Amino acid sequence: MSNQKRIIIHDYAGHPFQFDLSKNLAQKGYDILHVFTSASGGPIAGFEHSLSNLQVENIPIDRFRKNNFVERAAQEYKYGKKVLSLFDRWKPDLIISANAPLLAQKQIVKWCNQNKVPTVFWLQDLLSLAAKSILSRKIPLAGSLVAAYFHRVELKALNRSDHIIAVTEDFLPILKNWGLQENKVSVIRNWSPIESVPVLPKDNDFAREHGLQDRFVVLYSGTLGMKQNPQYIYDLAERLERNNPDIVLVVVSEGVGIELLRENQKKKHLSNLKLLPFQPFKILPQVLASADVLLSILDDEAGTYCVPSKVWTGFCAQRPALLVVPESNLAAKVTRQIDAGIIVSGDVINNLEKAVLRLKNERETREKMAWNARRYAEENFEINNIANKFEHIFHQLLQA
Repeated sequence: MSNQKRIIIHDYAGHPFQFDLSKNLAQKGYDILHVFTSASGGPIAGFEHSLSNLQVENIPIDRFRKNNFVERAAQEYKYGKKVLSLFDRWKPDLIISANAPLLAQKQIVKWCNQNKVPTVFWLQDLLSLAAKSILSRKIPLAGSLVAAYFHRVELKALNRSDHIIAVTEDFLPILKNWGLQENKVSVIRNWSPIESVPVLPKDNDFAREHGLQDRFVVLYSGTLGMKQNPQYIYDLAERLERNNPDIVLVVVSEGVGIELLRENQKKKHLSNLKLLPFQPFKILPQVLASADVLLSILDDEAGTYCVPSKVWTGFCAQRPALLVVPESNLAAKVTRQIDAGIIVSGDVINNLEKAVLRLKNERETREKMAWNARRYAEENFEINNIANKFEHIFHQLLQA
């Protein structure tokens, strides 16, 4: 197979590691179109490169109205139409799609089937399970019906895809139970672009700008929605301000979660809680390096349908992980296996406070966990090895 095949990597979210894959495949000689939207609401990769056979396309759309199902559905459909228009113009030989809203993913798979273009469903989250979890709490009866519809959409898109790449082995029994053929599912765990996240000193320009260089910093950086339970962060900050005011919690995020924290700050201002917007990707290493501990949160239900990739980025930065995620989640299992941090459960706020104080007071433990994290990243996040796994799947589909 000639490497002049034209491949579209569509990542609605615009995450850094998907672009890491695009760059590597372009370096191997493929013509790559990397598609994303900056309106996804999460932290966005830096898309600088000098490769003539790699194009990057940002799909212009409005931010999705997550609290209005009818408007959200219309926006997903409209986004899908814009993506298909790009497909029509570019005429790819293969498409891999990740993080797409389900009504857009439905259109993408249908277009691929109609145009006989192999499609890979890069399954980052089980979105219909997420919809069921969220909507059944918000609007019990109608929410269950909407979630059932999304399940049918997701299942149909999965069945009609030529291959599925799941990001964790934990998805396999669920997909099997849904009736998916085992031979069309591969597992490639997510990673973080280690070359873009070097280990830097805590005392850096970002830390100095925000007065963090001499403070013990617990950092949360990334998407902060309801499934990340932002109230935990405020409650922890409140507890620490009372007992350990020398510890500061820094949140770098945008959207509903940080707005909730701002509302809480208006009611009772906490001097040890610093809220910042997403920072440019080029200074992400400085942001992470300013931390002594990196916090990740995922509620119990969300732990069954997604894996917090921010944990892998923290591993690259050589910082210990403090996880409030289910023990069964891949991030928790890896962190425990390699001794790269502390997993908190049970009485969350009390145990979070104890974990923070332990990491603050036990420097050797903190440094050992950080070193273990970076070693794992160095051993597992080498992009050429990861891209080879994708390329093997592409070969099989393009030769079929």
